Amino acid sequence: MKLDIYNEIVRILHEQCEIETEKINKSLDLQKDLGLDSVGLLTLATEIENHWELYLNETPEDPPQTIEDLVDLIDIRLQEKMAMES
Repeated sequence: MKLDIYNEIVRILHEQCEIETEKINKSLDLQKDLGLDSVGLLTLATEIENHWELYLNETPEDPPQTIEDLVDLIDIRLQEKMAMES
């Protein structure tokens, strides 16, 4: 499941944030390495929430820093969503 999440994040970063897919890997920092500013981060979050129909609800004190952090957060939210639906 995490590979599917990662692949979708790569697609969103490429299509919505115009980042070359060859430059993307799971350890990259969203701001420092990929250069996402507040608008880019908002775009990414909105696309993720719309795609999976969930809210990230990341903590302001500890937001996801890397793509891997984001994959983990989405995985947690999807598990929570499935638990609520069953």
